[in-house]
Formats: sequence, C-alpha cells, structure tokens
Amino acid sequence: MKLALVCSWFAFVFVVSTAEAYPWNVRHGYPNCTACHVSPGGGGVLNGYGRELSRELQSTWGQERESSFAYGVVKLPEWIDAGGNMRYLQIVQDTPTAISGRGFWMQADLEAAVRVGEKLTLVGTVGWKGNADSLKADSAILSRRHFAMYAMNDRLSVRAGRFYPFYGLMQAEHKDPTRSNLGFDQGEESYNLEFSDQNENGSFFVTPIFGKFRGERRPDERGLAVSKFFVVNGNSRVGFSALYGKGSRASYDSRIAFGPSAVLNFSNEFFWMGEVDLDRRKIPGNGSPVTGLYQLQKLSYEPVKGVIFSARQDLQRRQVGDSRSGFWTAGPMIDWYPRPHFDLQLTASRAFLPGGADGLWIYTGVLHFYL
Repeated sequence: MKLALVCSWFAFVFVVSTAEAYPWNVRHGYPNCTACHVSPGGGGVLNGYGRELSRELQSTWGQERESSFAYGVVKLPEWIDAGGNMRYLQIVQDTPTAISGRGFWMQADLEAAVRVGEKLTLVGTVGWKGNADSLKADSAILSRRHFAMYAMNDRLSVRAGRFYPFYGLMQAEHKDPTRSNLGFDQGEESYNLEFSDQNENGSFFVTPIFGKFRGERRPDERGLAVSKFFVVNGNSRVGFSALYGKGSRASYDSRIAFGPSAVLNFSNEFFWMGEVDLDRRKIPGNGSPVTGLYQLQKLSYEPVKGVIFSARQDLQRRQVGDSRSGFWTAGPMIDWYPRPHFDLQLTASRAFLPGGADGLWIYTGVLHFYL
C-alpha cells in the first residue's frame, strides 16, 4: 500500500510539468529564442524562419513549404503568425507487484501573433485545458498565455501579460519534476512585465512577477526573476537564473531560487544539457528556512537528423540533507521529429524513491502535433 501511494505521488509530479522551448537548438548557432519564436522566452507560435528551420534542421524528412501553418492550406496575411499545439501523454508504472497505465490529453490550443505596426505585437492562445489532474480547478476553455510585446530595436523588447518568467533551460519536457517543484507546473503561468536584451553574445531577462490572479483557489506568488546567458563558441550557452518570490495564502512566506544551467555542444552529433537549482523557503511556523535541491542533466546523441537518443537523470530533494524528502530517476529517452508538425518522445526511467521502495520503472510517451 505504501509503495502504491508513493508511485501515485511520483507519477503525478513526474508528468504534469511543462516548459516551452527547444534550447538545444543553440548548437545549430541559434542561441536566442527569437530566431524561431515570436516570444523572447521561446515556445509558442513560430515565425516564418522558425518554421523553415523546423524542416531543415529538426525533421528527418520534409518537403518545401510542408512546415507552413496548416500545411499551407490556410493563407495568412503577412502581419499574422499563427499556430496550435495538441499533446497526448501515455504513462505506465511498472512495479514488482503490479503494472498500471494511464493516458490523457495535455492540451489542445490555438495561438496567434498579430503585428500592429512595426514594433507592437499582440499574442494570445485559446483552447481546451486538457484533462491532466493539475488543471482540474480551471475552466474547460482557457488562455494559457496572452501578452503585448513592444520591440524597441533588434535587441531590446518589453512585454506584459500572462506567461512563464524566463528561468533556467526552459525546455519542452512535459514530465520534468525540476520545473514543477520550482513553480513552473502546467497551467501555472503568471502575469509579468518582462524586459529582455538578446544579441549574438547572449541574453538577459528581468521579469517582475505580479501573480496569477486566481483568487483563493491556489497559492499565489509575486516577486522578481532574473536570467543571464552567455554564448560560447557560437553553439553553446551557459548562464545563471535567480528568482525571489513572496508567497501568500500558501505553504511559504517567501523564497529564493537560483542556479546555473548550460547547453554544451561537443560535436555535430553529441551535446549535453544540465541545470542545478537551490530553492530556499521561509515556511510559516518553521523557525529555519528549508532549502530544496533540484537538478537534471541529459547527454544526447543525434546519429540521424531528427532522431535523438539521450541518457537523462533527474534529482529532486525538497529538503537538503533529508533523503526521505525526494527521489531521483535515470534512464534512456528517444526523441523523434519525423516530419514538420510532428514529434514523439519515449522515456524509460528507473525511479529511486524514499523509503527504499525498489523496482519502480516509469514509461512515458508524448505525441505532439503543431499546426
């Protein structure tokens, strides 16, 4: 019974987090997200150049203009970029005593970016929330992100609205316990004011956080996030992120999260990604702050364009020094981008849980289609 409860807790944490980009594209000489995306922080609707790169650099096969919005069937005016995302996740838990599985839709969204003149862009999504447990309290139809962005020049921009503050790797992994525990879980976008500076040498983000404005339903947080990244040899990136948050109606009064992250390119086929974060929280009724440790790393090999084999390892410990407060996982992963608009990810993770529970494997598959 104890093992079953631990497995259920682990599976919930393991599958619901989300992030928004493919930071490993830095190894192709694109260190900043705006090379492919409208958003300075990456993710979301692609610009025209990003769609072409999805075919030329990321997909195993693809024909000319296949990567266009809706395969080119719908012709959009030049002042609109549009897209959409559908994600389905299947998870299987294998223990020495039982095997159980579950599948669910994570999202089904449409998104558009409308340019108003040369400097102002309005971006918004609308869609079905999906049926992940983490979103049960939300309405069936929602807007995950919406913001207005003003480009002062080719480097500097400011945006305001609902989105994730830029922090760490910002990778497109939908089962990453590291980001979940740092407050970037699925559906946890906040309202922010972001200032960004991006150039060939790196990027810098400063983001005041104003909270989620969800009334009494969920804990809220206000604060400030800062991230600085440097480009190394034109195809690698190293940086540091920090976040101060003031909690309310929640499990902590305030917190400070900080840590380094990197994407390192070793050759045309091999690259590595990693992030380590400490999260120090002042908890009501607890005299001393509690410090958590969250870490992930992934070594990847791409023998054929669009097919990436990885060895991945995650660690989360809610309280440093207490082995019962977390777990770590390790295992292989395969990402395949067969053609523009599709990608598939399969993962097998051996889980090492608190209490010495042995023999737990978590198998996951994510199917992603984008318009």
